[in-house]
Amino acid sequence: MSKYPDLTETNINKTYIYVITEPIASAYYVDDFMMKSDKKGDGTFIDDYNLPAAAGGISPTATGQTYFSADAVDVDTGITALYKKYEDKFKIGGTIANNLITQSGTRNIKIYEKLFKKHFNSATSDGYFKIEGILTNPDNVDVYDFKNTDKIAKFCMDNGIETIGHALIWDRQRMEDYLYEGGKAKYTRDTLLAFMRDYITKVMNHFNGKGDAAEYTVEGYTGGGVKTWDVLNEACAAPGLFDFGDYQVKSYPFQRIIGDDYGRYAFMYAHEADPEAELRYNDYGEQDASKAKAVVSYVKSLVDPEDLKTSYVDKIGVQSHYDIESDIATIKSSLDKYVATGHDLDITELDIKAYTSKQRDNKKAIYENGIPKSVEYKQAKLLGELFDKYSALSAHIDRVNFWTFTDLYAYANTEGFDHKEYAGIFDRKFAPKPQYYILVDTKEEFSARYPDYSKYVTQ
Repeated sequence: MSKYPDLTETNINKTYIYVITEPIASAYYVDDFMMKSDKKGDGTFIDDYNLPAAAGGISPTATGQTYFSADAVDVDTGITALYKKYEDKFKIGGTIANNLITQSGTRNIKIYEKLFKKHFNSATSDGYFKIEGILTNPDNVDVYDFKNTDKIAKFCMDNGIETIGHALIWDRQRMEDYLYEGGKAKYTRDTLLAFMRDYITKVMNHFNGKGDAAEYTVEGYTGGGVKTWDVLNEACAAPGLFDFGDYQVKSYPFQRIIGDDYGRYAFMYAHEADPEAELRYNDYGEQDASKAKAVVSYVKSLVDPEDLKTSYVDKIGVQSHYDIESDIATIKSSLDKYVATGHDLDITELDIKAYTSKQRDNKKAIYENGIPKSVEYKQAKLLGELFDKYSALSAHIDRVNFWTFTDLYAYANTEGFDHKEYAGIFDRKFAPKPQYYILVDTKEEFSARYPDYSKYVTQ
């Protein structure tokens, strides 16, 4: 008979902690406990350890995560700067969360800024450079608001960080608010092409210093700093069930009003606005062979609408949102296919989620108190393999940009449902995780730092 008869097959997943005191009347308080599974690979979970980081910046918790306020910690400035580690190969970038603006001056954001300046020499905004961040009122598209974008551009210029413009045209459903009213289009093909040309020209001129003086309202910033643009974002899909072409242009508002060739005009207008700018087509799906093939074909189609032998696409942006089940072989094959087009690449939105696609579809928060080592180490393994491939292609890759670099400020925490995600290379108190160390350590150093790595990850 079980020592604890209330444990049955129907509730065995529950955890019971029994505390025995001596004498029996003693008051007691339980905190900072560890629960370790006796099943191989299940890992260890912990509660809210309020402990300082161990020497060398290694987290004292099993997962490298911490669940207390970041006010107790600061950035470890003694570790290797990521951009320095890879300066002979490519630039290393991070995506600036909107919190940099909305929570400016708070202690966590000050630490976040320090972390960013320590590790990155390239930056992308998490939304303020998109149409809805600049034309904030869909009913009055004549009013441009550059306040938030200029704060980001100034932060980057002040700290020697390049700024990437992401993105000029992202033709998603949100554009319904700008281009439609009551289900009816506000524009014709010709008037929408004119709007697109005016918008692209004004925005690019603002950031190459040719804007009107009245546009610059952030003290100390008068333009400049943005020489690379995502002209077009996520515009194509793999062929549909009844589509026999190599790709299909997504049926979004710009496409429905202008037609499948709207992307050609976007690149032509961007080239006219700033002939010296570096122009990218940015998309996801390289872990899907059919989507990668579609991207290759679509990029080849983005030629001058008036001169079909001329293309203004300089680079392909490879978004690189993955999870621990993403297939590295397919990703590598897709990168090779992109390089074969003759275009250079940027890795634009890299992160590796702890949750698998199936777990995300279930919309159940299962890792609120930490993730198993088996998951965290698989994230590190995939990231190391990706950087091995990036390094092998470094002659064709200019920058690698992390979309999620700290778990504290990450879109993935609310992607589809509210939950704690662990896609960052730094944890919620800005401490480095195995994902960071696998990028800067030698194999011998990493093995010494994480001696149990091989127990959870097949080499």
